[in-house]
This record gives sequence, structure tokens and C-alpha cells, in this order.
Amino acid sequence: MDSRFDALLLDVRTDPTRADYSALRIAWTECSRYQPYGRDSEGLEELHMRVASKRFEEAVRLAKRLLEAEPLSVSLHLLYAQALDGLGDDWDAGDHRAIAHGLCKAILRSGDGRSAATALVVVEPWEIKLALDLLGLASMRSEQRQEADRWYDCVLAIGKDGEREVWFDVTHMQNWLAQTG
Repeated sequence: MDSRFDALLLDVRTDPTRADYSALRIAWTECSRYQPYGRDSEGLEELHMRVASKRFEEAVRLAKRLLEAEPLSVSLHLLYAQALDGLGDDWDAGDHRAIAHGLCKAILRSGDGRSAATALVVVEPWEIKLALDLLGLASMRSEQRQEADRWYDCVLAIGKDGEREVWFDVTHMQNWLAQTG
């Protein structure tokens, strides 16, 4: 299934404004490189430091390497864009911002999060916090639930309009855990 993901990723890189990010995200979960847990967060912290200290060439090299392992990371694409901006490469920076935007839209369009039936589909743990941030919400607590063959994180969140439950379909991540045992 890597070839399907690789073809969709090539579409994203070729024209990030017209790519099918929903299909890309699901294909990622079927890819041999998919690993939603146990990734190196130190690399992301190092990238933040390189961008903040204006070491843009080093940041670009690191971002390229990190994106090989985490091609759907919104944070990596945005930091990569900042580093490219620092080098004056506005065109490629714009592409990486468009990729981050497309990934965010795909998450938010996957459901409304108001019930298990309309849960937001997430394929990486960090997507839960990202979705809550995009919705203007903060997590108060969460509970994992299983219904039939699907797994959910039901998050009690708070925002300007008060508290509400937000449902996330985490089945892809749970399946990965079950397969890697």
C-alpha cells in the first residue's frame, strides 16, 4: 500500500492546492512507514530552535529529514515554510503552508465531532490537540471508548460557548497498536 500513499504524496507535492488530503491521510495509515506512536519529538524541538535562531539552512535540512518520517505533520510543514521564508524561497514556503492548510481542512471535514457516528477522524495523536485548537477548544478530560469495531476518544472540551463533548475516531491508531503488539 506504500505505492498508493507515495502517489498521493506526489500529488500533494505537485499541486498542494488540488490534492486529496483525506485520501492521503487514510493511505498513510495503510503505509509500512505509518507509526503514530513513539516518534522523536526532540527533532521537532531542534527544528524550532534552528528556525528561532535564524539558522535557516540547517533548519531546511532538518525539516526535510523529519518530513521523511512524518510527511503529514502540520507543525513540520509550517516550520519548514518559516525556514524557507528565511532563505527567501517564498514559492516553496507557500507550498508547505498550503499542505499544512490542506491537512487541517481534511481533519475538520472528516466529521463534526458531535457523536461517534460523526467523529473527527484522526490518524496521529497530535491531531486531537490540533483539531481542538482549530475549533477554539481546550481539553478538560478524555475517555477512550469502543463501539463495535471502532475506537473513539471522547473529549470533554471547553471553549467560549462552554463545555462540549468532541468525539475523535482513533481506530487507525488502535489498529496500529494491535498489529505491532
